[in-house]
Amino acid sequence: MTENYSAPEEPTVTYISSERDVLALALHLLGYWPEQSILLLALSDGGAGPLMRVDMPDISDVAPDDFLTYLFGAFPTHSPSGDPINSVFLLLFAPGSTSGTANAAVESPFIDTAQQYATLAPAHAQRHGLNVLDVLAIGQQAYWAVNPAEGQLAPAGFLDDVLTSPLYAELVTRGSCVANDFLEAQKLKRWDALQTQNPQAQESWQVYAEAASTLYQHNKEEENPDEAFQIAGELELWEQAIDTVTSLLDNAPGIDLDNRGVLADSIRATVLPDLAGFLITSLSSLATLQLVIFQACRSLKDSVAALETLAKSSEELGINHQPESNRVLPLPSTLHRYQLNHLSQPESYTPNPSKDTGDNLSALAQTLFGLETLPPCWKRLDALACLAAVLEGSATGKAEGALVAAQAWMSWMRGNSTEASHLLETIDNTYIENDSLPLHYLLTISAFPAWLTLPGGTPGGKMSKNSE
Repeated sequence: MTENYSAPEEPTVTYISSERDVLALALHLLGYWPEQSILLLALSDGGAGPLMRVDMPDISDVAPDDFLTYLFGAFPTHSPSGDPINSVFLLLFAPGSTSGTANAAVESPFIDTAQQYATLAPAHAQRHGLNVLDVLAIGQQAYWAVNPAEGQLAPAGFLDDVLTSPLYAELVTRGSCVANDFLEAQKLKRWDALQTQNPQAQESWQVYAEAASTLYQHNKEEENPDEAFQIAGELELWEQAIDTVTSLLDNAPGIDLDNRGVLADSIRATVLPDLAGFLITSLSSLATLQLVIFQACRSLKDSVAALETLAKSSEELGINHQPESNRVLPLPSTLHRYQLNHLSQPESYTPNPSKDTGDNLSALAQTLFGLETLPPCWKRLDALACLAAVLEGSATGKAEGALVAAQAWMSWMRGNSTEASHLLETIDNTYIENDSLPLHYLLTISAFPAWLTLPGGTPGGKMSKNSE
């Protein structure tokens, strides 16, 4: 018996008694049938998971020995519940897996490659304190497992058998599903903020928010405020919105990520469309996107401190600086609603980096690149992801791209770079304006955030990873 952690707080009891059960569990944790992939499924005293998926490189590009060095080095040392991971299952999927038609020209070299991984994996795992319980190679019609006596892959069953696994059926009964491929899985699980229980109210909110965004963009172009002073005020408004959505996720009964129509409606009911439009407009600055992600991971104080450091180097960064400046702000009634009336006070903006925050800009960069070993605040990141999904419906152009990029960053921070890569591909090319986000680079080099390898570092039960 083992516990399958769909989330650290909600363990469910399942049973693994055969290779087909291992494969069934891995597929349900991943959510779809992968192709040309390597999966590591962790096992600890606390249960099964997390699951890591990585693109299988061509053997002519990366030798299995070198790739296993990287793979086990990146694998988490602890489960989501904090238990040390002591054993793993290694699963290898052929190109065209589940096609239903065996192609010897594809499957034969795949089995040869899989055998190399099966032979080398135990030694690499042992160097990281892990025991390889089994190696499965999944072809186009059948799957193979290691014969313990010989150490060689041998036929273990057909893919159709996996669907008859009692564990597979049990997970389906509990509402879990396995898509045919990644894109289908994304359609099934990505939050569609257009879901609503009140279409008329939703349409009115979105129209108002879009109109407010257009107005504030015009005002900013006319007023040309000091950019650092403007962004400092925008960050406070972002903080109010993030706190508002965090409270919804924490306290409102019946609202969760699986009840998305209710959640989206609740966000629209508590985040005024005037504020929504203002937040959308604030994303005209690329710095705002990255500062908002940083403050969701850390705090408003940390983000403002990083902004102050940026403002000090305003000439190098091209930040517009005015000696005296008023901010462009939402309506007075909106400021009053969120108790931010003080933002309307005219004042000059003088950068004054806090002495107790250390190298604020370095902290920003380390967080965005996942170099920090301390996990971010997951609840605030969830709130920002939900908020970005709702705002996306009223945004266009660069602002819309920034909101999608924010959601992509959240996915990567949770270890799901496959989803992050897919989201970035949907951004209009005009958004990046010939410049790449740090996230583009991270996905290209197949980087993991450092905190995912630490106790309690990953909030969910699975990770997915592209090697592009």
